[in-house]
Amino acid sequence: MYCIFHSKEYLNDRTHTENKKVVLEKLDDAVNKSISENESLFCIGYYLPEVRLNKKFKQFVYFSDATFSGEADFSDATFSATVKWGNN
Repeated sequence: MYCIFHSKEYLNDRTHTENKKVVLEKLDDAVNKSISENESLFCIGYYLPEVRLNKKFKQFVYFSDATFSGEADFSDATFSATVKWGNN
């Protein structure tokens, strides 16, 4: 079995266009759990479609080595702890 977040093929499968919606729903679940349980959010190496986040994060957030296949809009999000982007 594979992780839907770490599978570029799953995200870009044109025969199953609903996969992008599933990835976004699971990401939203992970974000909400991270916030409600005040735990770090680990999205390391994820393949993500167009993403818009507008949450308030008080915990560490990691998007290291993540690949976005569309616009990644975090302009309405608030981060008050360390955020890791890119290849770090």
